[in-house]
Amino acid sequence: MGNLDELIIEQIKPKIYEMANDYIGSDEAIKRIHESLEGLTFERVNKILEQEEIRNQLIGSVKDRILDIAKEYVCKIAIPIKNVTVELNGQVVTSNTDLYHKEYEKILSFVIQKIPVILKGPAGSGKNICIEQISKALNIPLYRCNSPQDKFELEGFIDANGIYHESAFFTAFTQGGVLLLDEMDNAMATALIAVNDAISNGSYTFPNGEKKIHEDFRVIATANTWGNGKSFEYIGRNKLDAATLDRFICWEVYYDKDLESSLYPDEEILEVFWGLREAVRESETRFIFSTRGIKYSYILRKAGMDLKSIIKSTIIKGMNIDDLNVLMERMNIDQYENYFYRALVDVRDSMCK
Repeated sequence: MGNLDELIIEQIKPKIYEMANDYIGSDEAIKRIHESLEGLTFERVNKILEQEEIRNQLIGSVKDRILDIAKEYVCKIAIPIKNVTVELNGQVVTSNTDLYHKEYEKILSFVIQKIPVILKGPAGSGKNICIEQISKALNIPLYRCNSPQDKFELEGFIDANGIYHESAFFTAFTQGGVLLLDEMDNAMATALIAVNDAISNGSYTFPNGEKKIHEDFRVIATANTWGNGKSFEYIGRNKLDAATLDRFICWEVYYDKDLESSLYPDEEILEVFWGLREAVRESETRFIFSTRGIKYSYILRKAGMDLKSIIKSTIIKGMNIDDLNVLMERMNIDQYENYFYRALVDVRDSMCK
């Protein structure tokens, strides 16, 4: 009997397949299958959405996106081009751009008068941006020299073939320009003697001969300390010679919250970074939460990176759990109102495991 069953099935199977294919292949059948699958899918999705946890996450996600769009729009319409005009001794300099650090106008006043100035401030506080904007406003080029360790980096040198190789200092001094001595308190004191002499005498003897100072020569330095040697936060800084400090005026450039809010309009990220800064100040710990860190967090958030990765790369950066707890104990932020702080709490909890 078994052989007969198999024989019958073998005979009718091709016909069954043919009929089934004809049925499924018809437009009406495809429509019914699509409707059935769609109904089953929507039913399953609705059941998932009925879960309170999932619903809250979706609501929060939509809310965050709406807020992001609103913040972007407000920033575009609420920040007009700001004109800054400084007039000293008959010289008028007008600069215009979208945003300025709150100390910009004062620093520009110093530079207009050709007064060498050291901008002292924490890492990522906007010192270099100020200098770039000043160079643009004065319409003179910017030349950088990063923490020189010997005078040849400033003077330039003559090679074995007798060819002189210009330095940033030489070009700015002889052709006009803003010389930026970046991280001046990380330079060797002996290397800065060349700048001291040039500022004092109005001329300097370079390896290719004595040169007179150009009318448009300016000097601006940046530093993380007041030049008195290492500090608690910046342990690798050098002590600057008193003669060097005497030739410069000093001006502090701290983080500008208004500027940060305008540049990176994410209230939750800003609240966390500002809270961490205050916690560092209160606990006297050695951590930096700069405008640059806010910028990176904002950019990565806009790019869609997950929050925990952003936290780990811009805030934690090797910080141990004890230090993090010390800081977070001093932060008064509601994690249910701040998605970025909630992610910080999750990262902290994962570090405890």
